[in-house]
Amino acid sequence: MLKYIWLSVFLIPHLGLSQNLTPCKNPAQALTIFQEINTKNQSLACDFIQHKHFSFMDKPLISEGKFYYQQQENLRWEYQTPIKYILIVSDGLIKISEDGQTKEYSANANVLFKTIKETIMGCVNGSIVNDPKYTTQFYENENELQLKLTPKGNDIKDFMAEINIYVNKHKGHINKLLLIDGAKDSTEIIFENIEINQPIEALLFKKL
Repeated sequence: MLKYIWLSVFLIPHLGLSQNLTPCKNPAQALTIFQEINTKNQSLACDFIQHKHFSFMDKPLISEGKFYYQQQENLRWEYQTPIKYILIVSDGLIKISEDGQTKEYSANANVLFKTIKETIMGCVNGSIVNDPKYTTQFYENENELQLKLTPKGNDIKDFMAEINIYVNKHKGHINKLLLIDGAKDSTEIIFENIEINQPIEALLFKKL
């Protein structure tokens, strides 16, 4: 069940890579940029497009939806096409709506649930850069920073081998996530029409 929740978040129904990224010349500066995301971005609302690439399929599975984040620890990930699926993290709970059924879990019920919550939040707000459970590498081009995270422990490696977070250097917000799972399949999530620090209706983090 725990592994299913993780897969439901990141591996729902093309591997796209940003071009010309090279090892960062100033890792300390890159670290600062990621750390500042958490302090400067109090909220984020956007559309997203997800490409899920399986090694046994010729074409990626494409999903679209809405994404909302607000400090402290409020998140809504809503898939609208081709299926309806909602995940909410708020008030120490993980809530899921799928196929007309809803489920609710304590985000701190055990170590793995807590890790899932921290990873989701950390990817969005940049705080994962300080997480000792991962090794970090920075890459860059003129407009973009990439943070590559590799889990140290097998408990995470079993279902997530690599996490890549791409940030706009000039605007200081996340542009894309690229996730490689334990089977080496990939999920690319591109964020579009991004609104930073705008009011978000509180009910979005409560009601599925």
